[in-house]
Amino acid sequence: MSDITDQKLYAGDTIDWEESNSDYPVTTHTIKYLLQRTNEAPKETAHSVSGSNHKFTVTLPTTGGTYRFQKKAILTSDSSQKTIDDGFVEIEATLADGTDNRSYNKQVLEALKAAQLGYATREQIKIEVSGRAIEYYSPKEREDLIDTYEAKVKQEERIENGLSGIPQVVQEIGVIT
Repeated sequence: MSDITDQKLYAGDTIDWEESNSDYPVTTHTIKYLLQRTNEAPKETAHSVSGSNHKFTVTLPTTGGTYRFQKKAILTSDSSQKTIDDGFVEIEATLADGTDNRSYNKQVLEALKAAQLGYATREQIKIEVSGRAIEYYSPKEREDLIDTYEAKVKQEERIENGLSGIPQVVQEIGVIT
């Protein structure tokens, strides 16, 4: 593992890795990573040395989401710091934390389908679409909403996959390969 950005990260996991850095060798520098979610205090990695490599250990935050990271080199002789990398990492929620990371559109679509089939939970039938709870829509209205939300979810998936609407639709029907 070369750094925190090369790993799939899950909330609450403890991860460790080593890296070699000829610009900031262990003999003269300490390297630390900081992770920070908006409006929260930064979390710092533990640092140690393994031969000629920097070794890091961090217990990830227990909440999934997007976190900013900074990688800093600290000169051992005078503690001066230099930011040598920064960016964003995604920490995935775990199934155990009960967080529903699906988009609103996906949640509404699932609730509409469940209501249509007659097995919606109390929470699902109370979801409001255009100011009206799902339970008060007729089966025909729900069917129309299902079509609408299926289209919204497909568009979200295209965006997540880096594709825009029209070329993907054409590709799906086989005109473009």
